[in-house]
Amino acid sequence: MTASRESTALTPTATLGDLVVADGRRAAILDRAGIDHCCNGHRTVAEAARDAELDVEDLLRSLDLPGAPASSADPAPAAGGPSGDSAARKLSSFAHDIVDTHHAYLWEEMPRLQALVDKVHGVHGDR
Repeated sequence: MTASRESTALTPTATLGDLVVADGRRAAILDRAGIDHCCNGHRTVAEAARDAELDVEDLLRSLDLPGAPASSADPAPAAGGPSGDSAARKLSSFAHDIVDTHHAYLWEEMPRLQALVDKVHGVHGDR
């Protein structure tokens, strides 16, 4: 599945799979709405909304998430940049940010992801 700029725009014709690839946070929203984005990732938002008896505009609004997907790591200091205690403080702060942001999120998401892995294995495991 290739997510192009056009296909990931939040429109009724965007495919579920491309929207989830563009921002993985959308998977949980679709799951809560009872919409299968895995095996039915080829379907459009409009098709999925119709089948789930949801208003397509309401579904699009719920998928319109603020900000970019979590990945706001500061780049490593450039040559000639901060060194010594300053660099150690930045690294320590960066490590704490990773733990505070991503560990809590992963502990919350892992059960849902395990269920998805089990489902995919059950459907496609013989291949």
